[in-house]
Amino acid sequence: MARSTVQYKFKSQTAVHTVQFDGPSIRVLDLKAEIIRTQGINKDMWAKSDLEISNAQTSEVFAPDSSVGRNVAVLVRRVPAQRRAPITSKIMERELSLDGDGRDEGSPPPGSAGGPSLAGAPAAPPLEEETRAVARTAV
Repeated sequence: MARSTVQYKFKSQTAVHTVQFDGPSIRVLDLKAEIIRTQGINKDMWAKSDLEISNAQTSEVFAPDSSVGRNVAVLVRRVPAQRRAPITSKIMERELSLDGDGRDEGSPPPGSAGGPSLAGAPAAPPLEEETRAVARTAV
């Protein structure tokens, strides 16, 4: 049986290279591994970046779990490696779940749990001033 081939070219280069394999297609992960092996890409570069494989004619980017058919020309780009989601603590999650006014997201806003809303009403004087006013009128 004749071996199948995929031709690849780095987007920033002009040289075309060939990968040979058995079967009607090659997995993208296997193609990346073969490109890394034949190009001599070191582990330090591999830790910081990834290879993006796209069809040279249609510019369709192949998913990592897909396959590339035989006799297809592909473009290879070095792209930054995917970063993991940041690690958050339970305290940070609690702070993020609070609204700007210090209430939990699930708690009702002031004045909405029965009774009239006090929006637009003048602010009540502090309790000490009310107590003094009552004491003056009583005397």
